[in-house]
Amino acid sequence: MPLLSIQSLGKRYAGFELFPLSFELEEGQILSLVGESGSGKTTLLRLLAGFEAPDCGQIRLNGRDLSFAPPEKRGIGMVFQDYALFPHLNIAKNIAFGLGKLSSSARKTRIEEMMSLTGLSSLAQKYPHQLSGGEQQRAALARALAPSPALLLLDEPFSNLDALIHEQLRDELSQMLRKQGTTAIFVTHDVDDACAISDQMLVMYRGKMLQAGCPDELIHAPADPYVARLMQTVHPQLLRLRKEGFKTQAWQGEVYAAGNAAQTRLIERRAVPGGEEITLFVPSESTDKETVSRK
Repeated sequence: MPLLSIQSLGKRYAGFELFPLSFELEEGQILSLVGESGSGKTTLLRLLAGFEAPDCGQIRLNGRDLSFAPPEKRGIGMVFQDYALFPHLNIAKNIAFGLGKLSSSARKTRIEEMMSLTGLSSLAQKYPHQLSGGEQQRAALARALAPSPALLLLDEPFSNLDALIHEQLRDELSQMLRKQGTTAIFVTHDVDDACAISDQMLVMYRGKMLQAGCPDELIHAPADPYVARLMQTVHPQLLRLRKEGFKTQAWQGEVYAAGNAAQTRLIERRAVPGGEEITLFVPSESTDKETVSRK
């Protein structure tokens, strides 16, 4: 049984709709929600966290229906885009915030474990404003992981970081999550981040889920032109053609051959005035072997 099961989950606002979507996530996996601004990534994250109630569908975590459970009853941790550390508490006390049910000794041990994991042991008495952006990110992660949540949500965790340390901290985050065996979902618009850290990716566009799968699948077998472009599989790998009668025409002339038919795949078909428009996907590793002749 998957750790997380989402079935036909949807939400409607004035001017925006998250269309019902379904997916599953196994324990220990990392899933990236990828797409441009306004695609519905953050709405989905808020539904999972319990900050919004769905209009339809179901959220099940470890077999429990959490669709309308309050955030504090879900066993889900979250790292916010701005880290949301308490400015009046030092780092040790920030990490201790969600550990009130533990004994004093167990709480102290857990705080030390989290500070060691995130490389903050020497900064326990520092306050958030005394830390760099990367250190604040680590502190926010330590606080979220301390209660051992069944699922961790991360909203654009690298967006506030300097480009020079972005990649380093991304790799550190991946290693920490793997070491803890944490199941996580993180929102990003950066495909490189998603491919580097994720077991699974879910591509969203204008409130719809276009495709879900492992990074390699989305790169080499996109199901939609938007997915192909997002994964940087661009022209000449995407070939737009128009079929009129018995002839298939490209925008710049007549196409006599489109390479290896076993490699070239149809990923979009739609009716347009005067004929039918199709989009073919040519895997990048086969472009040197494929030829397209135009008159």
